[in-house]
Amino acid sequence: MINFKDYVDAHDSALRSINPEDISEFAKSIRKVFNRGGILWTAGNGGSASNASHAQCDLSKGVFSKQVIKPRVICLSDMTETATAWANDESYEQGLANMCRNFVRSEDAILLISGSGNSLNIINALTCAKESNIEVFAMTGFGGGSLRDGANHCLHVPSQDMQVVENIHLMLIHWIFKVL
Repeated sequence: MINFKDYVDAHDSALRSINPEDISEFAKSIRKVFNRGGILWTAGNGGSASNASHAQCDLSKGVFSKQVIKPRVICLSDMTETATAWANDESYEQGLANMCRNFVRSEDAILLISGSGNSLNIINALTCAKESNIEVFAMTGFGGGSLRDGANHCLHVPSQDMQVVENIHLMLIHWIFKVL
């Protein structure tokens, strides 16, 4: 059983291994999406879906209230009815990709969040975005998977512990909110 000090150390080690310049460039690139009038779409599964939803809230409402910039952020994972309709009628693995095809436009970008970076519905959304020349932001953990390899911008948390990965993803979202 892990003790609390070890748990904190695991977070500290993973967080300190992320290059601050990469975080800064990630945030600057998100700002460019907002400056060109694009929507930042977000998506994930499970806890990563929760982080995608949290990012939507913080980056749209929170940044809106602090800045002249008026960001538009929409979470695909929050569209339960649409996601489950696609899952029921076609397949779960194609749900996010079909939503991406339907909603995301050339001036937009998408933030895909995945612990493993290998969930098929996330990878299919990545493929759809890339085929449509949509800028892809990613947050990954573990080895990063195909999402890390295919994204235009990726913040990778080098941890094998899903809770550490999800916690640090949320910290990164909060930091990006602060710097925007």
